Amino acid sequence: MRVFGAHKTPSSLPLSDVPRNLDYESGKVSLVADFAGAEQNRVPVYLINGTGKTFRMETVALEIPIVLEAYLGNGHWERAESHNAYGFLSTRKEESLPAGNFKVKKARLWEEGEPAKLRYALYQDGRAAIISESFEGRLPVGEIDKARHDLMAASLVPEPLRIRYFPEQTTRKEIREEWGNKLTLLRSFGPCYVDLLEAQRWAAAVHENPVSSRADRNLAIQLQLTLLEPWPAEYNVGRLFDHCRAVLIDREPGTEKLRSLCWRVLKEESEQSSKFKDPQLAKVAWETIQSGAPTQELEAATDFLCVNHIAKNFSPILEYKDHGKLLEHKNPYVRITAANQMLSQKTDQAVVLNHYLENKNEVGVFELIRVLHFDRLYYPYEKPNWELWESALDKDIDYASAQLSLLFESDNTPTNLRKFTQSSVLPESIKERLEAYCDTAPNGPKKQAIKRLLDDVNSTRNRVFRRPFL
Repeated sequence: MRVFGAHKTPSSLPLSDVPRNLDYESGKVSLVADFAGAEQNRVPVYLINGTGKTFRMETVALEIPIVLEAYLGNGHWERAESHNAYGFLSTRKEESLPAGNFKVKKARLWEEGEPAKLRYALYQDGRAAIISESFEGRLPVGEIDKARHDLMAASLVPEPLRIRYFPEQTTRKEIREEWGNKLTLLRSFGPCYVDLLEAQRWAAAVHENPVSSRADRNLAIQLQLTLLEPWPAEYNVGRLFDHCRAVLIDREPGTEKLRSLCWRVLKEESEQSSKFKDPQLAKVAWETIQSGAPTQELEAATDFLCVNHIAKNFSPILEYKDHGKLLEHKNPYVRITAANQMLSQKTDQAVVLNHYLENKNEVGVFELIRVLHFDRLYYPYEKPNWELWESALDKDIDYASAQLSLLFESDNTPTNLRKFTQSSVLPESIKERLEAYCDTAPNGPKKQAIKRLLDDVNSTRNRVFRRPFL
């Protein structure tokens, strides 16, 4: 993590300490630059709270996020100071500026470069929240382009659309199937230049490489043509979400490849905002799951529906009995995801476990163990469902034994309960099966983990302390 030593956010000071040569407006929060104190490409910029209320802001990487912006004409300002500190994607902390106080940061002030109209802006959520008076200054060539491609710009992009390290971590198949779709949605979002330069470089490299395949060259041409299409001048996350909703609700021909990505975008946002928990979109997700949709779209719609409605918000859309339909879906991902969300609600635990008890012969071991792990995650103090664990051992003793040992070594079982949980509730029949498995299993991490579990169980057999409810 980058630490900004000399530029670390200081404690606030009273307005009586503001230099007399600075003018600020009473009754508002303002930014004022003290150009008389500029030195070594830095200038003190004062964040002044002239109101009667506390001003709250989010600092990033231990500093106040005050950056330069440049005027590009037609009323459009753009960030002209790049930031690649890891802290712009993490290490965020809320700080307060009391009424009648100020804080100061030594901000960037270039002494070389082309003449430009500039201003300072306090950035919150990737956008200018408080701005200073504009001034005539200098800006090195290329600074705006650097800012368009830095980590701060990447943090604006919704997670499902973030495309990092292109093309090193992306196969040609993924580029062909996903890249064009992401560009389409990014264009509705705004002037997102993050990694688009990498796409251009890749396309150019394909054409310059004499051994490139015809398929690669055709894909590079498609990318270049897509990149030449116009982009909006401003970011607008609402425009992106409206575009995604229209794709999913209208289901017009030609949008098939976009739909799974649209579900993922809205699912991520709906986890943060209740405004996406709307009945119309939930109904579309339900219909998608019940239809013969492609696997990728089917699973993305399941994620959206489960996050939004299977838990507390599901009942207004569907009858309670309809929950169980997802447990019987032909797609195992739908079944597992639905079971996870239903187990997270105490009232649905019996529905899920009883369903799998009744159908344990038809359920695969992977799915069965996922459900059992979810059960322990949500209810670590209750008795494990040993009947289902027996069924899992019958299906695949190698995989199920290793998973059983991981269950007890996991943090999902509270540390202070681990010892007596093992000794109190591990049935003798399962203990014997694990011992028999260890006699024939090859040496390795799985066998060692199971032996640790058995050693713990055997060493605590004679302890007096027991939890009778287990």
